[in-house]
Formats: sequence, structure tokens, C-alpha cells
Amino acid sequence: MPWTKKATAQLATELAATATTQASAAKEGRLAAATSTDPLTRAQNTAAARLLDEQATDLAATAAAIRDGDDPDSLGYADLRRFYH
Repeated sequence: MPWTKKATAQLATELAATATTQASAAKEGRLAAATSTDPLTRAQNTAAARLLDEQATDLAATAAAIRDGDDPDSLGYADLRRFYH
């Protein structure tokens, strides 16, 4: 059963919102790293910010691909509503 247009749009919207949240968290992590006086804390915050940035980029790209017509199933997403309704 293919994804409905509504479910596809909702997934893309949710992914884009999560990407925004991840990017914001990365920004906070970079700020924490920049203001930290402890080298270990600085390194941990820098690494966490880098990972969050990568996640944000991937999520935003996936949302864009879905909006451009890629099938969410082919990207590894399952519409659980199809199975539980």
C-alpha cells in the first residue's frame, strides 16, 4: 500500500522540524564549547555539535527528497498507520 499524500507531507514536515531542532542544538553545543574553560568539556561539546549538524543536514536532505517525490519506503521509512489502522 503506497504512502498517502497527506502522510508523505506530514513525514517531510516532521523531518524538517527535527532538522531545525538538531541544528539549534548544534548551535548551542558550539556556543558551550566556545565558552568552556575545560578542554574535555570543550572537546565533548564540539563533537556533539558536529554530530548534531550532520544529523540536521541528513534530515533536511531527506525531507527535501520526500517533498521532491522520493518514496519514503525507498528511504527506509514505514508508515505505521498502514499497519495499525
